[in-house]
Amino acid sequence: MDKKRVAVIIDHSPLNTEKAAEGLRMAVGQTMADNQVTVLLLDAGVWAGISLRPAMVKGGDLKKHIDTIVMLKHEVWAEEESLGQFGLSPEQVMFGVKVAPRRQVEQALADAEAVIRF
Repeated sequence: MDKKRVAVIIDHSPLNTEKAAEGLRMAVGQTMADNQVTVLLLDAGVWAGISLRPAMVKGGDLKKHIDTIVMLKHEVWAEEESLGQFGLSPEQVMFGVKVAPRRQVEQALADAEAVIRF
C-alpha cells in the first residue's frame, strides 16, 4: 500500500510566536501514520528553515522538529522565491532543508492527498 502524501504549509514567521514550531511538531505527528510528509516553508515561513535561536526570537524550537522530520525520511522544503523575497540565500537554510523552486512546490501541492496549513 502506498503512503498517503501529506503537505504541511507553514507560511508565517516564527518570530515572536510558537505557531511555526507547533506546525512542525504537528508534522512530526503526521509521520507516525502511514503518510509521506513534505513540509513547505512559504512566504515568511522560510524563516523557520534558517538557523535561529528560539530564545532570542521568542519562538519555539524549530531545529529539533526539522531534524526529526528529516531523520524519519520525510522532507522539509523552503521555497526559493520566498527566500529571495526576504534577502535570504539557499546557503543559509538549515542542514536537511531542501530549497525548491515555486513550480516544484506547486507540483507537490497538486500531488498531495491532504494539505494542512498551519
